[in-house]
Amino acid sequence: MARIRLKLHGKDVSVIDLVDGQEYISGRSQDCHIPLANQKGISRHHLKIYQDGDAWIAQLISRYGCLIYEGTEAEAIQLMDGTAFQVPPYEFVFVDTETPSAELAPIQTEDQPASPGKTNLTSASTSTAPTSAMPTPYGNGPGIPPAKQPPGNGLVPSGGGIPGIGGEHLPEGNLEATSPGLTDLTPYLRIRYPGHDRDDVLELEGNLWVAGRDANCEIPIDDGHVSRRHFELTQTNEGIYITDLGSANGTEVNGQPITPHEPFRLNSGDRIAIMDLTVVMELRDTNFKNKMMVVGDLPPPQVPATVDFNAPMPFNPNLYFDPEGPSAVKLGAPEPTGAKAFFIGLKKNKVRMALVVLVPLVLIGLMMPDKPKNGQTENSSQENGLLFENLTPEQKSAVKDIFNLARNHYTQGRYELCLAELNKLHEIIPFYEDSKSLQTHCVSGSEMTRENQELERKERMRLEAQQRIQYIVTECRTKLGNDASMDAAKECLGPAIELDPTDAGIMEILTAIEAREEQERQQMMQKNALQSRARAGESQYNKAKNLFQKGRLRDSIKEYERYLSGGFPDLKGLNPTAKRELASVRKQLDVKVQDKLSLCKSHYEKKNYKPAIEACNAALGEDPTHKEANSTKASVLSDLRREMKAIYEDSVLEESLGEIEGAKEKWKKIIQNDIESDDYYQKAKRKLRKYGIGM
Repeated sequence: MARIRLKLHGKDVSVIDLVDGQEYISGRSQDCHIPLANQKGISRHHLKIYQDGDAWIAQLISRYGCLIYEGTEAEAIQLMDGTAFQVPPYEFVFVDTETPSAELAPIQTEDQPASPGKTNLTSASTSTAPTSAMPTPYGNGPGIPPAKQPPGNGLVPSGGGIPGIGGEHLPEGNLEATSPGLTDLTPYLRIRYPGHDRDDVLELEGNLWVAGRDANCEIPIDDGHVSRRHFELTQTNEGIYITDLGSANGTEVNGQPITPHEPFRLNSGDRIAIMDLTVVMELRDTNFKNKMMVVGDLPPPQVPATVDFNAPMPFNPNLYFDPEGPSAVKLGAPEPTGAKAFFIGLKKNKVRMALVVLVPLVLIGLMMPDKPKNGQTENSSQENGLLFENLTPEQKSAVKDIFNLARNHYTQGRYELCLAELNKLHEIIPFYEDSKSLQTHCVSGSEMTRENQELERKERMRLEAQQRIQYIVTECRTKLGNDASMDAAKECLGPAIELDPTDAGIMEILTAIEAREEQERQQMMQKNALQSRARAGESQYNKAKNLFQKGRLRDSIKEYERYLSGGFPDLKGLNPTAKRELASVRKQLDVKVQDKLSLCKSHYEKKNYKPAIEACNAALGEDPTHKEANSTKASVLSDLRREMKAIYEDSVLEESLGEIEGAKEKWKKIIQNDIESDDYYQKAKRKLRKYGIGM
């Protein structure tokens, strides 16, 4: 089964089993199959992993995000066992459990010899799972260029000695401790500020670091020539890459400028230069000391080797770094000892330094013979005189003229011309008077001139960049106007942003456009909300009007009142119309209620109680809250009950006297004139049923 291992800063976050035929989406959205944290550069739906035939594919689906594979951005990659790709700061590792992988052979002991017909080999690079602690600057081994790799395929027999060296059995080392493929290499940065005696050393942990003047950078660099976000370091399973982030002064690696926004691979010992600032990237083995302890004593050399003492010593970071310390933290520099500490102490104590210099000179002067008497010259003067006397008159004249011309050039600050004349002089005679001292002064002056010219060049470039930025900003202000979009502004200001993205003029334009676009978005949202409320109000008005047209006056009044009290925006001027129509509906309703109420009163006056109650109920059906209709109905019910009570009492009396037929007639009268909800109606009904008369 195929799996995806998700890592963050070198640590496993989760393991996802991939089902054949299933598509997996990864991003910061909650509905993603592989959710990522909400970090800069990660889209809601960033990439998808799907199966094409028998192969698994990882494809970028974000418009603005990136998918990094082997240090470069890719749109889609085919996944194989051990394939690793990055969505910074995350790392994805594809593991196919069905693919066979090499396993470390067991170490043979004396009690368990290896099979004669089979050789157990252990690869120096059997681990294919990429980790942040295992960058491989070169394909053959960490930190060793391919040209300097020893011949062979990198496989070492797991048992027995190494044949071919004197025919003797050599002691075995600990393969786990000495195998270069299993070495944990930690990146360090040595920051060398111009004019400082000591370097700042930073230990890095993780996969992504940004260097610059900004205090929020993982690698803060306090130098005026460094941009706020100058360059970025990314650690992948392929190694460490540096990317210039469009800085103003650019970035050089080993003296060569790198292209902005394009990753450039770094090797241990590479020098990163920003103007006069130097940063050295170094890799060291965190377990170097422990591994050295388990290595046995080496045998005496079998073959004499030729040693070149003039060859430069390879840099070993284990000699300089403190293995304890958090990530991106300045390490304490070791205090100098011995002769170096002595001379540093002399620099700090000028009196002691003067004594150290003067005392030997005094002793040498006392031990030397007496100075020559007047008229005698030093050996050097004699030699100079002899050399000069051996010249022809023309040469003597030329030497004097050249020397005077060189001295004149020096006094006027023309140091290169001074050196040219002195070279001519020394071709004729090794030295003349103080020509050597004059040459030293001219060399120093020439170097100072070049340094000043370099500073002037840098300042001139800075001013030119600033003028260029101001020109672009001015042109863009005129070109963009007051309604330009953010994309158009960034496209116009692109060259200026590459020079200095933090320029005040650039930030002013972008901030103003961002504020205007935000205001426009808010206004659009308010407008949409207003229109939505207006449409809801219009719908409410139409509902009330439809009920009115259908004759449902009481329901229509409720909907009209709901519309007028709802506070709906009146974009079409419906409020006055609604008020007039509401008054008309109320008037019509009152007319209908009064008609039915008049009928109720008419029946009531004639003591036709049952029809009167029915008429009052009809009036209340139009308006249940009508006070007069309710009071009239109550009066009718009271009189009706009083009359029905008298009839019922007479019927009960006749029943007790045996006048059953008379009683039945009274009960029938109650049924005819009373309403069903009245108690006497129900009592009369039960009496009739008692005597076999069903109603």
